[in-house]
Amino acid sequence: MIKICLDTNAFQDNWTASGEAFTFLAEFIKSGLAEVFISEVSILEHVNHYREEAPGIEAKLKSDLASCAKLIPAGTKGFTLPPFYSPPAFEKCFRERLTELGIQTLAIPQVPHAELVTRDLARRRPFVKTGKGYRDALTWLAFLGAVDLSTKQAIYVTNDINDHCNEQKSKLHPELTDEILSKNAKCKVLWFPTPKKLVDEFVKPLLKKTAEDKEKTEKILKRIQGGTYKGFALEDVVNEGLEDFETQEADGTFYAKDVPLEEPVHVTMVESPNEIEATDLYRLSNGSYVCQGTAEVVATVEGFVDKLDAFELSERGSVYVSTTNWNEQYSEVEVSNVPVRLTFSFQFEDGFSDISKFEVTGVESNQ
Repeated sequence: MIKICLDTNAFQDNWTASGEAFTFLAEFIKSGLAEVFISEVSILEHVNHYREEAPGIEAKLKSDLASCAKLIPAGTKGFTLPPFYSPPAFEKCFRERLTELGIQTLAIPQVPHAELVTRDLARRRPFVKTGKGYRDALTWLAFLGAVDLSTKQAIYVTNDINDHCNEQKSKLHPELTDEILSKNAKCKVLWFPTPKKLVDEFVKPLLKKTAEDKEKTEKILKRIQGGTYKGFALEDVVNEGLEDFETQEADGTFYAKDVPLEEPVHVTMVESPNEIEATDLYRLSNGSYVCQGTAEVVATVEGFVDKLDAFELSERGSVYVSTTNWNEQYSEVEVSNVPVRLTFSFQFEDGFSDISKFEVTGVESNQ
């Protein structure tokens, strides 16, 4: 059995565990190949983050809606803000979502304070010199308690690499690895920084390898790639899916003429998709399929440049300065007609034309 623990930060900016990565994790759980856990400590931390951040998000949305209302002709019905969960309601929703996905909750371990103090003073991970690591230690010990002789692989998912990883930031810290091996010497220990990395590099290949209908899946993929699949045309799926594109952070280096944009860079609008290609196809246990692919688009991107550069680029018509004084040094700018490569996925059932859950899963520079 493969056992996986998701740290609190695995749900960062993904309040209700949505998206492709968690779809595949749920499928992995249903396959019977793995158990996925979250500690009670992480649930409480996640709810607390919501309690702290939701009011600010709601306030910003209200401000944006108020600004939009000024653009609407008089007498036109305006936009309304959907109600936000109260923290208790959010906690209930989040716990129900975990149950829906099949993720199990690990109770807070009954560890004597003396044991935690000894671990802290010894600087044994995830404790560090500053003493930070109390909740991390409880989460780790809860997962350690789930590891037994039936565990063939133990996987910890966290982007807190400073406290949990080795010096090269490539593996779980040796102290943590040794603790798992002390429970099961034959267990293979792995670490991934995010659920997406876990899914892309571990879950998808394993699901693909064990698929019972691999031959059929490959035939459907070839038909989609060749434009002979009867259910839909890939180009239509992508064009319609991108109509609902939302602002997304992008990877890679982007330029305004010859001036590189400072991060973070966001793609705010995409159009003219071309070179659309289906790259992979996976069959889910419910009989539906997830198709993944790539496309080239032209996009509008937002980033930051030095104020002097922003002025010069604006004078030349190369950028639109959206915020002149972002801070003392930088201006925020928009650049149009930027070549961008995106990856996408969508779900469908064989023999039907309905497409569900179209999602842009990645955006990167193609300059």
